[in-house]
Amino acid sequence: VTLIGGSITTQGNWSNGLWAQNGAEINSSAVITTDGAVSRGVYAQNASITLTGGSVTTSGSSGIGLVAAGENSRIISNVAVTTSGEWASGLVADDKATVVLSDMASINTSGHWAAGVSGSFGATISGKANIFTEGERADGVSVDDAKVTLQGGSIITAGQTANAVSSYGNARGVTLTDVSIKTTGAASQGIYASRSLITLSNANIATTGSPVMYLW
Repeated sequence: VTLIGGSITTQGNWSNGLWAQNGAEINSSAVITTDGAVSRGVYAQNASITLTGGSVTTSGSSGIGLVAAGENSRIISNVAVTTSGEWASGLVADDKATVVLSDMASINTSGHWAAGVSGSFGATISGKANIFTEGERADGVSVDDAKVTLQGGSIITAGQTANAVSSYGNARGVTLTDVSIKTTGAASQGIYASRSLITLSNANIATTGSPVMYLW
Protein backbone atom coordinates (compact mmCIF):
# COMPACT_ATOMS: atom_id res chain seq x y z
CA VAL A 1 0.00 0.00 0.00
CA THR A 2 1.33 3.46 -0.94
CA LEU A 3 -0.20 6.65 0.47
CA ILE A 4 0.96 9.88 -1.17
CA GLY A 5 -0.03 12.95 0.82
CA GLY A 6 -3.49 13.29 2.28
CA SER A 7 -4.44 12.75 5.89
CA ILE A 8 -5.59 10.01 8.27
CA THR A 9 -7.57 10.97 11.37
CA THR A 10 -9.02 8.71 14.06
CA GLN A 11 -11.08 9.49 17.15
CA GLY A 12 -11.77 7.04 19.93
CA ASN A 13 -9.85 4.72 22.22
CA TRP A 14 -7.78 1.89 20.70
CA SER A 15 -7.86 3.50 17.25
CA ASN A 16 -4.76 3.23 15.05
CA GLY A 17 -3.82 5.55 12.20
CA LEU A 18 -1.79 3.04 10.19
CA TRP A 19 -1.66 -0.63 11.14
CA ALA A 20 0.29 -3.19 9.12
CA GLN A 21 0.68 -6.83 10.12
CA ASN A 22 1.58 -10.30 8.85
CA GLY A 23 4.12 -9.27 6.22
CA ALA A 24 2.26 -6.25 4.84
CA GLU A 25 4.15 -3.20 3.56
CA ILE A 26 3.01 0.43 3.73
CA ASN A 27 4.72 3.52 2.32
CA SER A 28 3.20 6.78 3.50
CA SER A 29 3.63 10.53 3.32
CA ALA A 30 0.25 11.25 4.91
CA VAL A 31 -0.47 13.45 7.93
CA ILE A 32 -1.60 11.02 10.65
CA THR A 33 -3.58 12.14 13.71
CA THR A 34 -5.16 10.03 16.47
CA ASP A 35 -7.24 11.23 19.43
CA GLY A 36 -7.98 8.64 22.10
CA ALA A 37 -6.44 6.48 24.78
CA VAL A 38 -4.22 3.57 23.72
CA SER A 39 -4.29 4.73 20.11
CA ARG A 40 -1.21 4.33 17.93
CA GLY A 41 -0.32 6.65 15.12
CA VAL A 42 1.67 3.98 13.28
CA TYR A 43 1.75 0.30 14.25
CA ALA A 44 3.90 -2.33 12.50
CA GLN A 45 3.27 -5.86 13.76
CA ASN A 46 5.49 -8.31 11.90
CA ALA A 47 5.25 -5.91 8.97
CA SER A 48 7.08 -2.98 7.34
CA ILE A 49 6.11 0.72 7.33
CA THR A 50 8.12 3.52 5.71
CA LEU A 51 7.27 7.15 6.48
CA THR A 52 8.74 9.51 3.90
CA GLY A 53 6.74 12.62 4.72
CA GLY A 54 3.77 14.00 6.57
CA SER A 55 3.70 13.73 10.36
CA VAL A 56 2.35 11.64 13.25
CA THR A 57 0.41 13.21 16.15
CA THR A 58 -1.36 11.39 18.98
CA SER A 59 -3.28 12.69 21.98
CA GLY A 60 -4.55 10.58 24.85
CA SER A 61 -3.24 8.39 27.64
CA SER A 62 -0.91 5.65 26.31
CA GLY A 63 -1.35 7.01 22.80
CA ILE A 64 1.95 6.07 21.15
CA GLY A 65 3.33 7.68 18.00
CA LEU A 66 5.25 4.79 16.44
CA VAL A 67 5.10 1.13 17.51
CA ALA A 68 7.11 -1.74 16.03
CA ALA A 69 6.56 -5.19 17.51
CA GLY A 70 7.81 -8.54 16.27
CA GLU A 71 11.02 -9.91 14.84
CA ASN A 72 9.97 -9.17 11.25
CA SER A 73 8.74 -5.64 12.01
CA ARG A 74 10.46 -2.59 10.59
CA ILE A 75 9.67 1.11 10.66
CA ILE A 76 11.69 3.71 8.75
CA SER A 77 10.75 7.24 9.78
CA ASN A 78 11.79 10.64 8.51
CA VAL A 79 8.89 12.59 10.03
CA ALA A 80 7.94 14.60 13.10
CA VAL A 81 6.22 12.58 15.83
CA THR A 82 4.30 14.41 18.57
CA THR A 83 2.40 12.85 21.48
CA SER A 84 0.50 14.25 24.48
CA GLY A 85 -0.80 12.29 27.46
CA GLU A 86 0.44 10.09 30.31
CA TRP A 87 2.50 7.09 29.13
CA ALA A 88 2.22 8.45 25.58
CA SER A 89 5.66 7.52 24.27
CA GLY A 90 6.90 8.78 20.93
CA LEU A 91 8.44 5.52 19.76
CA VAL A 92 8.19 1.99 21.17
CA ALA A 93 10.10 -0.96 19.68
CA ASP A 94 10.10 -4.44 21.20
CA ASP A 95 10.20 -8.16 20.50
CA LYS A 96 13.22 -7.92 18.14
CA ALA A 97 11.68 -5.21 15.95
CA THR A 98 13.82 -2.72 13.99
CA VAL A 99 13.33 1.04 13.74
CA VAL A 100 15.46 3.40 11.64
CA LEU A 101 15.19 7.15 12.19
CA SER A 102 16.50 8.74 9.01
CA ASP A 103 17.83 12.21 8.28
CA MET A 104 16.47 14.53 11.00
CA ALA A 105 13.40 12.81 12.37
CA SER A 106 11.96 14.42 15.50
CA ILE A 107 10.09 13.04 18.51
CA ASN A 108 8.30 15.30 21.02
CA THR A 109 6.25 14.06 23.99
CA SER A 110 4.38 15.82 26.78
CA GLY A 111 3.00 13.90 29.74
CA HIS A 112 4.08 11.88 32.79
CA TRP A 113 6.06 8.73 31.91
CA ALA A 114 5.90 9.64 28.21
CA ALA A 115 9.32 8.49 27.03
CA GLY A 116 10.64 9.80 23.74
CA VAL A 117 12.12 6.46 22.63
CA SER A 118 11.61 3.11 24.34
CA GLY A 119 13.28 -0.15 23.31
CA SER A 120 13.01 -3.62 24.86
CA PHE A 121 13.10 -7.39 24.26
CA GLY A 122 15.85 -7.42 21.65
CA ALA A 123 14.72 -4.47 19.53
CA THR A 124 17.15 -2.40 17.46
CA ILE A 125 16.81 1.38 17.07
CA SER A 126 19.22 3.43 14.99
CA GLY A 127 19.64 6.67 13.08
CA LYS A 128 19.45 10.36 13.85
CA ALA A 129 16.73 12.34 15.62
CA ASN A 130 15.93 15.29 17.82
CA ILE A 131 14.14 13.96 20.90
CA PHE A 132 12.34 16.19 23.41
CA THR A 133 10.18 15.21 26.39
CA GLU A 134 8.26 17.41 28.80
CA GLY A 135 6.79 15.51 31.71
CA GLU A 136 7.67 13.90 35.04
CA ARG A 137 9.68 10.68 34.62
CA ALA A 138 9.52 11.08 30.85
CA ASP A 139 12.96 9.81 29.83
CA GLY A 140 14.33 10.82 26.46
CA VAL A 141 15.58 7.30 25.68
CA SER A 142 14.64 4.32 27.85
CA VAL A 143 16.21 0.95 27.06
CA ASP A 144 15.85 -2.54 28.54
CA ASP A 145 17.45 -5.37 26.56
CA ALA A 146 17.59 -3.45 23.27
CA LYS A 147 20.28 -1.97 21.06
CA VAL A 148 20.22 1.77 20.38
CA THR A 149 22.67 3.54 18.05
CA LEU A 150 22.17 7.25 17.42
CA GLN A 151 24.48 9.50 15.46
CA GLY A 152 23.82 13.22 15.60
CA GLY A 153 20.73 15.02 16.81
CA SER A 154 19.78 15.76 20.40
CA ILE A 155 18.08 14.33 23.49
CA ILE A 156 16.47 16.94 25.77
CA THR A 157 14.17 16.43 28.77
CA ALA A 158 12.32 19.13 30.70
CA GLY A 159 10.57 17.28 33.50
CA GLN A 160 11.34 16.16 37.04
CA THR A 161 13.19 12.84 37.32
CA ALA A 162 13.33 12.66 33.54
CA ASN A 163 16.68 11.20 32.47
CA ALA A 164 17.98 11.90 29.00
CA VAL A 165 19.09 8.25 28.69
CA SER A 166 18.13 5.37 30.99
CA SER A 167 19.47 1.87 30.40
CA TYR A 168 18.50 -1.08 32.58
CA GLY A 169 20.27 -4.44 32.51
CA ASN A 170 21.17 -3.86 28.90
CA ALA A 171 24.20 -5.68 27.50
CA ARG A 172 23.18 -5.02 23.88
CA GLY A 173 24.47 -1.50 24.23
CA VAL A 174 23.58 2.14 23.73
CA THR A 175 25.94 4.04 21.42
CA LEU A 176 25.63 7.80 21.04
CA THR A 177 27.89 9.72 18.65
CA ASP A 178 27.80 13.50 18.19
CA VAL A 179 24.60 13.70 20.24
CA SER A 180 23.72 16.74 22.36
CA ILE A 181 22.21 15.72 25.73
CA LYS A 182 20.44 18.11 28.10
CA THR A 183 18.17 17.83 31.14
CA THR A 184 16.54 20.79 32.89
CA GLY A 185 14.34 19.14 35.53
CA ALA A 186 15.15 18.35 39.15
CA ALA A 187 16.75 14.96 39.83
CA SER A 188 17.18 14.30 36.11
CA GLN A 189 20.33 12.48 35.01
CA GLY A 190 22.09 12.98 31.73
CA ILE A 191 22.97 9.27 31.61
CA TYR A 192 21.60 6.58 33.94
CA ALA A 193 22.99 3.07 33.53
CA SER A 194 22.25 -0.04 35.57
CA ARG A 195 24.16 -3.20 34.54
CA SER A 196 24.41 -1.77 31.04
CA LEU A 197 26.88 -0.95 28.28
CA ILE A 198 26.86 2.67 27.08
CA THR A 199 29.34 4.17 24.62
CA LEU A 200 29.59 7.92 24.13
CA SER A 201 31.63 9.57 21.40
CA ASN A 202 31.90 13.34 21.16
CA ALA A 203 28.67 13.74 23.13
CA ASN A 204 27.86 16.98 24.94
CA ILE A 205 26.01 16.57 28.27
CA ALA A 206 24.43 19.36 30.33
CA THR A 207 22.23 18.84 33.41
CA THR A 208 20.52 21.04 35.97
CA GLY A 209 20.60 20.07 39.63
CA SER A 210 21.82 16.48 39.31
CA PRO A 211 24.94 14.44 38.44
CA VAL A 212 25.89 14.05 34.80
CA MET A 213 26.32 10.26 35.12
CA TYR A 214 25.14 7.72 37.63
CA LEU A 215 26.42 4.15 37.30
CA TRP A 216 25.06 1.35 39.43
